[in-house]
Amino acid sequence: MREHLERYLADCWRDKPYSRERRRQWFYSFAAFCDELGLALNQITPQIVKKYHERLLWTPGPRGPRSMSTIDQGLRELRTFLRWAVRQSLLSPDPTVGWLLPKAQAREKKLLTRAQLEAILDESPDNEPLGLRDRAILCVLAELGLSTTACQNLDLADLDLVHYRLCRKPISPRLAEHLTRYLHKSRPALMTDPDEPALFLNRVGARLLYHSVRNVVKRHAGVTLSPQLLRRSWLAHREAFLGRRLTDS
Repeated sequence: MREHLERYLADCWRDKPYSRERRRQWFYSFAAFCDELGLALNQITPQIVKKYHERLLWTPGPRGPRSMSTIDQGLRELRTFLRWAVRQSLLSPDPTVGWLLPKAQAREKKLLTRAQLEAILDESPDNEPLGLRDRAILCVLAELGLSTTACQNLDLADLDLVHYRLCRKPISPRLAEHLTRYLHKSRPALMTDPDEPALFLNRVGARLLYHSVRNVVKRHAGVTLSPQLLRRSWLAHREAFLGRRLTDS
C-alpha cells in the first residue's frame, strides 16, 4: 500500500512541503492500521474505514488525545486518497460512497484588542531615528496592509504627502504625521547616500532587508505578532484610528 501512497503524494507536487508531509503522516497511519489486519489496498471496505475511524477516536496521537477537528481532517485526507485509488482502478467498489463528514470549520482568526493595538501604534515614540522609523513602519503595515516585501521595497517616490498618498493609496492624516516625523527627524540621520531611493533605511543608510521589517514588528509588538495580524486588528478597529492625529485624545 505504501507504494501507492507515494504515487499519490507524487501527484500532489503542487502542495506545500508541510501539507504533503501532513498527508503522508495520515496515510501511513492508515497503512499501519491495514497492516495489523493483513489487508491490501484492494480489500478496503466501508467497514474497514469505520473501524479506522473508531481507532482514531480512542487511540491518542503522538501529542495526546486527538480533537474531533483533527480526526475529521485525517479522514478527509484519507478520503482523497481512496477516491484517487478508485480512479486508478486500484480499488473497487468505492468505499467512500455515502461517506459524509462534517463541514470543516474555519479557524477563528485572532485579533488584538483596541487597547493592545493602541499600545503598539499610539505608544509615544522616542525621538531617536530608529524609534521614529519603526513607528512609521508599524503604521504603514497596519493601515495599508502592505506585505513585508512591499514595505521593504517602498521608495521615496512612492510617497506623496501633499495629496496624502503612499503607493497611490490614500493615507490618513495620522499616518502622514508619522511619515513626516520620520522624513524630517529620522531619515536624514540614517542617510549616508543622498541618492538612496529607499523610503525606509537601516542603521547604515541602506534599504531595509526583509527580515529587518519583520523584526520591527517583533521588537515593538511581541514575537507572536505578524504583519498580517497587525493589519486584521487595525481593520477591526479602524474607526478608532482612521483620521486621528497623535495630538487627539
